[in-house]
Amino acid sequence: MRSKLLVVFRQILIFSAVVLLVGQWQSRNLPTGLSPQVKAQDLSGNTVEFPNKGMVSIIYFFAPWCGVCRVSMPNLNVLKEYFPEIAITAVAFDFESADEVQKFSKEVGVTPPVLLGEESARRLWQVTAYPTYVVLDKDGVIRGSSVGYSSQVGMIIRLLWAKILS
Repeated sequence: MRSKLLVVFRQILIFSAVVLLVGQWQSRNLPTGLSPQVKAQDLSGNTVEFPNKGMVSIIYFFAPWCGVCRVSMPNLNVLKEYFPEIAITAVAFDFESADEVQKFSKEVGVTPPVLLGEESARRLWQVTAYPTYVVLDKDGVIRGSSVGYSSQVGMIIRLLWAKILS
């Protein structure tokens, strides 16, 4: 029995290491240091500048066709509920129309503001896969980033780290 548990534990450990390494490899080209300041339109057509300086922030980059985004975006609502002082912004890329993004946002029930990102912003933020999210401290310094699914716990840990460093 003990040897079976050791085998299962070793498999879980190997799987976890592979997931961690893949995530690190996918995030290798994301920007570091001071975040770029970008303007984009929200779903109402208003021009908005992001990120919000002076606040710990999460910027969540997604595409409406992304299945992982569909599953992970509701985590943003939970974060907003428990951390109302955090600025959370979702930025859509690789979409065909604002209506497509609006429909996706309603289907997943996302409550943070959703912006329509342009190709120039995608290049500036070096987003190459979805979802990608970046955690910023109140001075706009990037304190964490990740590509792929992140659990609520993973996002909370990164947020707390950004708050500590602010």
